[in-house]
Amino acid sequence: MKQTSSLSSKKYHSFTEICYVCNVKKYTLRYWQKEIKDLNPIQVNNKNYYTVNQIVLVNKINKLIYKDGYSLEGVKNILSKKNIKKDIYENLKDIDSLKIEISNLIKYIKTA
Repeated sequence: MKQTSSLSSKKYHSFTEICYVCNVKKYTLRYWQKEIKDLNPIQVNNKNYYTVNQIVLVNKINKLIYKDGYSLEGVKNILSKKNIKKDIYENLKDIDSLKIEISNLIKYIKTA
């Protein structure tokens, strides 16, 4: 990334900013937008705006393709596996909170 300090101060960033900061050609980023479902910018007045998380994703895609040598299909597979892991983690957090609720209910029932 070229200008991380200016990016952190704003909530949304333009398409051109992202191309510059992530060192990605405009046509490449447009293609990635079409192919990778997680890379969905917010559109306002026909302009794309990106969050900091999406900037991180663009940098990750860029690294995987150009430095690590993955194909776009390989990148999609990696990202889908990460989403599955994130979903599993979220479900585990839900299970933990349910365990706490159940134990609290059991304690309540025992004291009543």
